[in-house]
Amino acid sequence: EYLARYLVTKHSWRGKYKRILCIAQVAIITLDPVSLNVTNSYDVMTDFEGAAPVLGRDDSQQQPVQEFTISVRTDGRGKFKAIKFSSRYRV
Repeated sequence: EYLARYLVTKHSWRGKYKRILCIAQVAIITLDPVSLNVTNSYDVMTDFEGAAPVLGRDDSQQQPVQEFTISVRTDGRGKFKAIKFSSRYRV
């Protein structure tokens, strides 16, 4: 069961991808919005360090976009890495 879900865009070196960011008590999960398959999952207790907002703009429409990062361990034991997302809606 998810506490909250947000439609977001994930920013990576490969490009930008639409995702559903799901917040649960024990995990942070991203889903593909078309297939609803899990694309990533991070355990809150061991793989999640924190989140930080960054104010950005969508240059194509000149409307404010909320950008933020979540700091997670992608391999379960290494250093934490910031993953960038954006959303038109408050997160």
